[in-house]
Amino acid sequence: MIDLAFFHTSPLHIASFESLLSELGVNIRREHVVDEDLLVEVQIKGEEGIKEKLFEALAEVLMRARVVLCTCSSLSPLAESCDPRIIRLDRAMAQKAVSYSAQKSSKLALIATLGTTLDISSQLILEEAAKADFNLKLDSYLIPQAWQAFSQGEVKQYQQCIRDFLAGPRWQAYDALVLAQASMAAAFQDEPSPYTLFSSPRLGLEAALDRLNLPS
Repeated sequence: MIDLAFFHTSPLHIASFESLLSELGVNIRREHVVDEDLLVEVQIKGEEGIKEKLFEALAEVLMRARVVLCTCSSLSPLAESCDPRIIRLDRAMAQKAVSYSAQKSSKLALIATLGTTLDISSQLILEEAAKADFNLKLDSYLIPQAWQAFSQGEVKQYQQCIRDFLAGPRWQAYDALVLAQASMAAAFQDEPSPYTLFSSPRLGLEAALDRLNLPS
């Protein structure tokens, strides 16, 4: 049995998470499962329309993996409900962002490139704030045209769209900016943002390693 299975909806995530594992110095038995169709279908059919197909796919992966890390924000709530061994990548990020904002002025900006993800991530962050009994003010923003670039494989253009959107002084009004999707994190890998950012890949992976009782 493998330790960790990554469940992706884009093959572009594979290299990113392999790089993170190398940075963390963690060598585990792992597998990357990619199902691009599910992301397309959930946008058309909604969660109920893809629930059976997703659960079947996850059940198959769970037969050979101790823990499954779902890296797609749009599928995460449904995936998380399937089995306690499934971790949604963005929950640790939401917890961290809420904790940080609670020490500041209680105002976060959530940024996404896909509309379905924006709604799902908003619900997650507000859920974590409610657990912490914290009255959080959350503003949500959708970056226009960025997702089209990503879906066409234009990763550099996608990242530039994100950097351009998050440039300028209006973001100074927020404690921090939360990047809803795993794909967004790399936009600031070589060009750091002047603002406090929270992204999901590293935090979510650390949560998965913690579930495996492995050092992160």
